[in-house]
Amino acid sequence: NVLVSGASLTSWETGANYQWLDCNNGHAAISGATGQTFNPTVSGSYAVEVSKNNCVDTSSCYVLTGIGIAENEFDNSIELYPNPAKDFVYLDFGKTYASLQLQITDLGGKVLFETNLVQTSATTLPLSLSSGVYLLTIKAEEKQTTKKLNVL
Repeated sequence: NVLVSGASLTSWETGANYQWLDCNNGHAAISGATGQTFNPTVSGSYAVEVSKNNCVDTSSCYVLTGIGIAENEFDNSIELYPNPAKDFVYLDFGKTYASLQLQITDLGGKVLFETNLVQTSATTLPLSLSSGVYLLTIKAEEKQTTKKLNVL
């Protein structure tokens, strides 16, 4: 069993060997994540492989969200609408940026869409996502913000 406390995961088993796994990446081992407690730096789905007394077992996957979400460094200058959205979402950045990166992830941290824009102050993103809640991360000029995107 795993104890989830905020953005921290702890294996209940004591005195064992631990390897934390990325469930969104085929249960790949996370380099350096070998302690009883794991503090991921990004949202995702994680499990632990526990080895003790010649036995090995893997926990269920635990989803952590909201990790690594930056505060709105754009001073609320970005408008996102409609939200909730269905077929598209419109973004107004409030000014022209030389370079922008947009990324949509599910709540488990899986990247579903990425694009780079140049010399733009607004864009329309077509959505081909199932109904649900997603995270839209916007990066430009050393600034970053993440907005919740609701898709109908």
